[in-house]
Amino acid sequence: MSTTYYINGTNFSTATSVFTDAELTTCAPDGFYRLGGITRQQIGCNLLAARDCDSCGVVNCNNEVIKTTEAADTGASRYFQTEFDLSSGADQGATVVVIELVQPITGSTKEIPTAIQATYNTANYSRVVRKVGDTNVVGTATVNSVGMAFPTPTVATDFIVVGGNDTWVSGTKGYSFYKYDGSSYVNEGYGFYPSISDNNNAQNDTGGNPDGPEYVVLVVPKTQVSVNELIVDILQQNISPTQLGFGFKMYVHCPTLLTQTNQLYGTGALGNTPADTKEDACNATQTSSFTFYAVGSGTGLNSDTSLVTLNPTQPQLRDTIFLDFYGVNFAPSTLDGWWRIGNFAIRLEDGIVAEVYNCTA
Repeated sequence: MSTTYYINGTNFSTATSVFTDAELTTCAPDGFYRLGGITRQQIGCNLLAARDCDSCGVVNCNNEVIKTTEAADTGASRYFQTEFDLSSGADQGATVVVIELVQPITGSTKEIPTAIQATYNTANYSRVVRKVGDTNVVGTATVNSVGMAFPTPTVATDFIVVGGNDTWVSGTKGYSFYKYDGSSYVNEGYGFYPSISDNNNAQNDTGGNPDGPEYVVLVVPKTQVSVNELIVDILQQNISPTQLGFGFKMYVHCPTLLTQTNQLYGTGALGNTPADTKEDACNATQTSSFTFYAVGSGTGLNSDTSLVTLNPTQPQLRDTIFLDFYGVNFAPSTLDGWWRIGNFAIRLEDGIVAEVYNCTA
């Protein structure tokens, strides 16, 4: 399909923005634009420098990217962008993004306020699950007992803010933009002003204490066979000298078809109703027509030991549950409650395993 775009310059190499109208009042969507032999990326109505696409620093999935803050980072707000290639995984399936907010080496107990968003096929994703114990927030987002924005960020397509109790400045703010080049993040310039809804702030109030959000997990469904680009954007504000060494680690798992759980049992004539208590779930014998598919990230969140080990064979605490192979449809709130899977009872809350009980204990 052909679309007409307009630039605010005489040639594409020197223009600063792309628009959808001749009056240059409506910015074109974020993405890559090409004119002749020149390809440039637009973010927030700002065109980045032209790039040779063979050296864009795209990271293959099933790899870790690490950012450590340095003295040059202090006193600024940074916008880090990383592009991942999902072609090594399944043609369609769930892509599990795990981000660790690394503690500063200086001994500070505060984590830098961090905003997270992933983009696939022009759709944005920011519904995260946080580690065990991470339920208290100082932000404005509502967080349920399983430590996530409930049931999605108030503005579903916006960034979600996590991190410690340093103050996050909401609204529109200028950032220096850094793009990953395959080995490090390269400064592309200043002047990017993403607007983040105040209602999407889900910061933890304990900073770097054990209950802090050292891990978050984000699931992005890969639904298009031919679309293999995933972009993860991470914003960090007002880095101080006491936070040197702090940064983040990010691991993007290649897309995979989710594993169906063992036979699911509920109450009611069709077994499609959750039980009110774990004891009732353990005694349930009616097979449900529902099928749950687990991401398998629960163990990593619970033990804080690994970004790369997923175990979807048995739903675990803090595991994300879907109703399809691809990670598109979260288990809805109508299924909140207790269910039996094998010898275990699990309690769902907003598509997350909030509790696990061994029926044979």
